[in-house]
Amino acid sequence: MSNKKAETLSTKILKNYDYATKLEEADIRSLIAKIRYMLKKQPLCKRIQTGSVLAVGDIHGDFNMLKKVISIFQKDKQIDHLIFLGDVVDRGSQSIACVNLIFALIIAQPDKVHFIRGNHEAITVNSRYGFADDIQAFGADEDLFLLFNYAFSELPITLVHEKQKIFYVHGGIPIKSCLLEDIDKLPKGDMQLNNETIKQLLWNDPKNEILQHAYSMRGEGIFYYGLELVEEFLKKNNLEMIVRAHEAFSDGYKYFFDKKVLSVFTSEEYYEYIHAKIALIDEKGLIQIFHPNDYEYALTR
Repeated sequence: MSNKKAETLSTKILKNYDYATKLEEADIRSLIAKIRYMLKKQPLCKRIQTGSVLAVGDIHGDFNMLKKVISIFQKDKQIDHLIFLGDVVDRGSQSIACVNLIFALIIAQPDKVHFIRGNHEAITVNSRYGFADDIQAFGADEDLFLLFNYAFSELPITLVHEKQKIFYVHGGIPIKSCLLEDIDKLPKGDMQLNNETIKQLLWNDPKNEILQHAYSMRGEGIFYYGLELVEEFLKKNNLEMIVRAHEAFSDGYKYFFDKKVLSVFTSEEYYEYIHAKIALIDEKGLIQIFHPNDYEYALTR
C-alpha cells in the first residue's frame, strides 16, 4: 500500500514532534491505515536478529517523556532498535499524540521501531481509562476509536531478540508453558483479549514469593508467575531473560528471579511518585538502566 499522505505526515512529525498534537482526524486515519497495512505482514511473535535495543516501559499518554525517549533514539546512531513495551495510551493527558508520534516513527523506520501490545491497547481497557474520553474530547466519533483499536489488536504481542536471547513482552508468560511458535498461531485481531494466552501475555505479573503461579488481584484469568515457570519457559525456548513493563515501581524498574526478568516503567505524568526508567541493552545483553534525562551521564559511566 502506497500511502503518500501518511509518509508525508510521518516526515513532518519527525521534524517537529509537537506536530503529532496538531493532526486533523483525516490525518490520523491515514496514519492508522498505513500502520494496519504494515502490521498485516507481522507475526504476533516478532523476531529481530541482532543489534542494540532501547526498551521503553509504559508511556501512558506522557508525551513529554515520549519525546525525550525518541530524541535519544534519533540522536544515538549506535542504538539499533527502539522497543515500546505497550501501554502507550490511557491515564495521561496526550494519548492520541503519543500514538501518532510512534506510528509516524514506525512508518519512517519499520525495521528499527517496534510497538508491542499492552493490556491498555485493548478496547475493554481503553474504553474505561481515558483513551475513549480523549477521542471524544478531540471531537471525533466512535469510529476513530474503533480504528485505533483495530490497529492495536494487530500489533505484535511479543518480540524475541535472537542474539540477546531476550523475550520482550508487556506482561509476562502464560501459566501453560508454550513455545514461541505457539504464540505465532494465536489469533490476530483479538480486540477484547478473549484468548486466554494473549490475555495472560499482556496481563500476568512476576512474583518473587511463588515458584509456579497464583491468582492475581488484577482479575479473572490473570495470574502471577514464579521462578520455576520462568525457568521452564526460558529453557524450552532457548532464551535467557524476559524484559517487560506493566507495573509501576517508584524506581522505574525492578529485577525478579536473580535478574531473569526485568520490569521497566517510563511514565511520570500520571504517576508523580515514579522516577521513570528506560533500558539500553547491547547486542550481547549488557544492560544499562537510566532516566531519559540522565542519558548523557549514563554514556560516560
